[in-house]
Amino acid sequence: KEVSKVIQTLLSKTEYRDTLLKAGMNQWIASRKQYPWRAIVICATQDMAEYVANQIRTQYKPVQVALAISREGAESQRAIKKFRNKEYGHVLVTVGMAYEGLDVPDCKTLVCLTDTRSIPWLEQAFARVTRVDYKAMAAGITYEQRRATIFVPDDPRMRSVVSYFEDEQD
Repeated sequence: KEVSKVIQTLLSKTEYRDTLLKAGMNQWIASRKQYPWRAIVICATQDMAEYVANQIRTQYKPVQVALAISREGAESQRAIKKFRNKEYGHVLVTVGMAYEGLDVPDCKTLVCLTDTRSIPWLEQAFARVTRVDYKAMAAGITYEQRRATIFVPDDPRMRSVVSYFEDEQD
């Protein structure tokens, strides 16, 4: 519980969160020079998601940001549908609404701004950006070029989770 509180505090401090978000966004923008990849940002709270969505809109014009949080009600479901169907959105910002079952193979960057360290939850979240993108394959993008990039807080529990996933991948 204490570690979770520390991570929550760390993510609520804008300097750390903003640095992690900026690293993810800059990498994503660089990757778009090769192929029009999209990105997902998962936040710890709805307030954080709104803040982050506005921050991306302000700092990364003309990036289209789709916001999907439960307090937006039916509008969030429409935002997810539009994002999935490529009707609107380069970046999806959410809390937990789209972490399971969202199939968007052209998303290759995930910025995970959450204190959740559950392996099943993170496995689902990470799977959002590790799908095979058959359209990229058809466009001649090689397997090595279709690498997913995941940005997470660097804490002992997350290191343990990442190590677990690396062992499973091997």
